[in-house]
Amino acid sequence: MIPQPTNFADWRLWAVQLVRVLIPFMSETQATYFRQGQIPKLASYTVATVPSATEPGRMIYVSDETGGAVVAFSDGTNWRRVTDRAVVS
Repeated sequence: MIPQPTNFADWRLWAVQLVRVLIPFMSETQATYFRQGQIPKLASYTVATVPSATEPGRMIYVSDETGGAVVAFSDGTNWRRVTDRAVVS
């Protein structure tokens, strides 16, 4: 659990405790997700089924994009091809 800053006399003591909590958590996360030799898999969609692009920073695989399959990212409004930033169509 993340320690509450108000429970500590100064920020340095809080930061030390925070590091004690976060390091084991991040180490376990890294071991679980990044050191298993697995390659992350993006969700696959067709042009007709891409989800809403309202959350910027998401990435998907578009299997039937013009010119061939491509990875796309959300800019908050549209899905854009990573190859040339054109809107998925």
